[in-house]
Amino acid sequence: MDQSTIVAYLRNTNTIELVEFNEGKITAVKEIHPKTTYKGVFGIEPLGRLVCVSENKGTIDILNKDGKIVQECTLDDHASRTVNIAKFCAFNNRNQIIYMSCCELYKVIGINMSGHVVFEHHLGDYAVPSQCAIGTDNSIYVTVDGPLNECCVVQINHNGGFV
Repeated sequence: MDQSTIVAYLRNTNTIELVEFNEGKITAVKEIHPKTTYKGVFGIEPLGRLVCVSENKGTIDILNKDGKIVQECTLDDHASRTVNIAKFCAFNNRNQIIYMSCCELYKVIGINMSGHVVFEHHLGDYAVPSQCAIGTDNSIYVTVDGPLNECCVVQINHNGGFV
């Protein structure tokens, strides 16, 4: 996997698709059918591995390009409970942190590759986080729905403060 490889996880069919994007063309490279259902699947550069957050077995699985689990990390209790209710996630390749938005808890958390929560940012009792992404500046961008159905994007730095 390199920067031209896109990792897509199709939850309905439990399929990981690896596709390449070169010169305006998209080419299917590999289709993986894992045995576990995942919340999120991300590519690790330059290792060519996949980071997968299991939906219900309480682990972070590292898969090779063939879909074989080469490393499994058990989530601690706090991380496991949060993953169960999290809706969306993003992976920061630079610091190897998985960020997850937790609608019911009104916060965004970060889990390291050892399975521990290392980051929590409470958005307020009426700010419901949804999609999240990592920017080139290392910030976490989160779409938030407010109490009056207004929507905005908040920018949080990697230390948990608003930018």
